[in-house]
Amino acid sequence: MFLVLKEFEPTFSRGGDMPQDFLSPSTRNKELEEVGESAMKASLAKGMPHGYEVGYGSFTINGRMLGHGDPIRVKQGERVLLHVLNGSATEIRSLALPGHSFQVIALDGNPVPNPARVPVLWIGTAERISAIVEMNHPGVWIMGDLDNEDRRHGMGIVVEYADRRGNAQWITPPPFKWNYARFAKASDTAATPDETFDMTFAKDNAAEEGFNRWTINGMAYPMTGETAPASFHLKEGKRYHLRMRNASDDIHPIHLHRHSFELTSLAGRPAAGILKDVVMLGGYQEAQVDFVADDPGLTLFHCHQQLHMDFGFMTLFDYVWEIGAKKSNRLKMAPGRWLKRPAAPLGLPLFAPARIIRANSPCIALDRPLSPSDALSIRYLRQIKGSEMVSTGPASSPMIKMTLFISWFYHRFSSLEHNSRATPMGPYQDRKP
Repeated sequence: MFLVLKEFEPTFSRGGDMPQDFLSPSTRNKELEEVGESAMKASLAKGMPHGYEVGYGSFTINGRMLGHGDPIRVKQGERVLLHVLNGSATEIRSLALPGHSFQVIALDGNPVPNPARVPVLWIGTAERISAIVEMNHPGVWIMGDLDNEDRRHGMGIVVEYADRRGNAQWITPPPFKWNYARFAKASDTAATPDETFDMTFAKDNAAEEGFNRWTINGMAYPMTGETAPASFHLKEGKRYHLRMRNASDDIHPIHLHRHSFELTSLAGRPAAGILKDVVMLGGYQEAQVDFVADDPGLTLFHCHQQLHMDFGFMTLFDYVWEIGAKKSNRLKMAPGRWLKRPAAPLGLPLFAPARIIRANSPCIALDRPLSPSDALSIRYLRQIKGSEMVSTGPASSPMIKMTLFISWFYHRFSSLEHNSRATPMGPYQDRKP
């Protein structure tokens, strides 16, 4: 059974902290807290109000408010598999069913190493949980949010056992802390990453016409509609470690597109084996995740709280492919330049040129695998530098080897000669024989 949690009738208010006392571990980083609190105090001292937050007037499960629509009808002894999606734009939700527990078997579509029973589900924005409920407590119950106001305004659904009638009942469950590590195996250890990216998330209070501006490593994603350059560069097949530090008092559901990541540390406590694509990061806390770059292409990283994402809390990853050169003949090329070439020979189609992302000698990093036309540029660079070019990753594929042969064939039998005085980034320079 699929359950989608959603809200309607949004309104703006000033300030108001998101509840996050349900998260465990709850350890705060004192350094991050000092930085965040100092920035907020300085903003308020200048007369700035608290930034806008959004609230809602009504809530639904599967498009129906509590008390409207059909109940979930069950029989005693049944085991019901629930797939729960928090479809909210900004809200973190809880879900409880009095007298019952949830056996969590998957998070964000990934089976957990250690399925465990919990009395309450806590679900960050865009998170998904798959859980089995054993129907062993007959009655008519409200399955709903722990927040009384949200539940009264619709965030719930009736669960009705066969041959049971009457008003649906709600009983508040005992206090419970949500800890992702509960679903890990204690013996698991994460693999060693190839590279680490450090990220610090911060809030500029009320800096964008009353809305908070959000930054990653001091940079807010442009709010003018254009695509910004990627901030982080990946090589296919490598394992990357993200060290995320939250210098704000807000909770952030952090999401990485097109990949799943492994939770490796939560508030300083190691974890392993849990794969997700959204993780809740508490105020002034740290979290660390690893992922393998296995899906080439431009990849969005952002907070799934819509107000945060809309006001800067985004960045991009891209994939790069390297072309190496002998150390004795290191190529010096400027990032942002394009590989250049002549018109396509022998009827070869023209491809958009690969762009140089990074040019740390002795390697050039490109923004995509090489095309046949790029191979001609490689042949040109090789002649100028007198260096054997060695391609790695996708560039070492049979396709690229074939295109390198085509470039040799073109060079061998063409009447064109290359101008040896041309710069490494210059195009082919034709001279009359």
